[in-house]
Amino acid sequence: MVFFSNYQYAYLVGNILLFLIWFVIFYFRKDLRKEQIIVGLIVALFAPITDYLFFFSDYWRPEYSMSLNLKSVVVGIESPLFGFLIGGISTAIYEFFMKRKALFSKPRNFLTILVIISNISGMFLLILIGLNSIWASVIMLILCSLYMVYKDKDLKGDMFWSSITLTFIIIVLYSIWFWIYPDAYQKFWIVNNLSGLKIGRIPIEEVVWFFSAGLFIGILYEFWKNVRTYRKLA
Repeated sequence: MVFFSNYQYAYLVGNILLFLIWFVIFYFRKDLRKEQIIVGLIVALFAPITDYLFFFSDYWRPEYSMSLNLKSVVVGIESPLFGFLIGGISTAIYEFFMKRKALFSKPRNFLTILVIISNISGMFLLILIGLNSIWASVIMLILCSLYMVYKDKDLKGDMFWSSITLTFIIIVLYSIWFWIYPDAYQKFWIVNNLSGLKIGRIPIEEVVWFFSAGLFIGILYEFWKNVRTYRKLA
């Protein structure tokens, strides 16, 4: 198939792999569908923005199946699609695998907006002082996650298991993806700006980023909705 020989479709195929996980959660947990869609849309909004403003400059430049040129920067449909899928998976992964249901109280609307703004603006400031965009993102995701847990101790278990489970899933999916596209590392990433450390063929930067994304996205909805407790499903 052309999908598996043409690197133009590699990012799309990666999204298809993510969709399989997203769909399993969506299909079996009807109570989590609203959360998956809302958080997915939030992350989908910011994914192409952070790609365009930050990651393309010093971290990676993937190919797209369909693309749009914006002032010499190429943006494709895969970026918001990735954001939607990874957002939907990360936010529901703890409740799905641990068979829990979150019970909520009064929403933290202002604080949640502040956390999201702090994440983006802090990343921007770290990049301005010379930090690579991927590590700037990792630092802000971790700091904002720690703040949310500081404000709500009930989120500790969700944060921990969301990040661990997401990282495990990503390592498995990436291993499959790099088997299909063995030259993707050289083609997509700006290798001179990477550490060179890998887990198999996976850049360590990717593993650490997904771990930190699991921390942050895994509890963002629960922080916003002000979780009171997690009820064990029968």
